[in-house]
Amino acid sequence: MDFLGKSDPYVARLSPAIVYDWASKGYQPGHNKLDLGYSIKELKPTYVEGFKWEIQDIYDWAKGEYVTVTYKNVPLNLLEDSDEVRWEKVEEVVRTQEATLSEPAPR
Repeated sequence: MDFLGKSDPYVARLSPAIVYDWASKGYQPGHNKLDLGYSIKELKPTYVEGFKWEIQDIYDWAKGEYVTVTYKNVPLNLLEDSDEVRWEKVEEVVRTQEATLSEPAPR
């Protein structure tokens, strides 16, 4: 899933975001067009790295749609009840305490 529009025609045609932290990030072409409402809320990808980018924040919404599975210190925000996730494997590693299940990570 491309949140920044490099392969999504809808996002690619958006106007660039005005707010940008030039001092810390420098110029990053292609990293200033996004619509998290469309890319995450509407398309509902199975895995999402985070729910905040620049001034857009859908974290509160995500808490009702995604869960975080942390395995070997790596958090994975997964779409709750997705048929693409092997939930029986997730349940097994949570049961054996190799992983934890929690609210999505806000990142």
